[in-house]
Amino acid sequence: GGAHDSHTLILQYPNALMVTVKAAIVSPETEQLHFWVRGTTGSFKKFGVDVQEDQLKAGLRPGDEGFGVEPESLHGSLTTVDGEGKMERRVYETIGPPKTYLEFYRVFAKALRGEGEVPVRAEEARDCLRVIEAAFLSSREGRTVEL
Repeated sequence: GGAHDSHTLILQYPNALMVTVKAAIVSPETEQLHFWVRGTTGSFKKFGVDVQEDQLKAGLRPGDEGFGVEPESLHGSLTTVDGEGKMERRVYETIGPPKTYLEFYRVFAKALRGEGEVPVRAEEARDCLRVIEAAFLSSREGRTVEL
């Protein structure tokens, strides 16, 4: 078929951990949900996507002040529940300094010169591909695939 531009994966791990991964090209929302981590005593939400692409289109360049820095509207929020059932919501600034595309290629170039590790190890790429291949197999055969 054509391009695979949306998916939903349900990943089950030992100790009852379950991860749902969703992606879609079209999502009519004013704020795009990027991360949502839910636990028994808390929930973390983060909206928005990497700001670098839009900043490049607007004329900012790596090294410019503010490049890669997210606005406050994209900071993550953590909601927790204490032992008495009281809920508290806190907003957390994205950690910095921001990792830019430029930094990825700088680290990769150093690795090619034998001056450090590659930014993504071969084992990490292999494991990611195994999950993608299992997702395609699961979809084709309509069954759970174990890794």
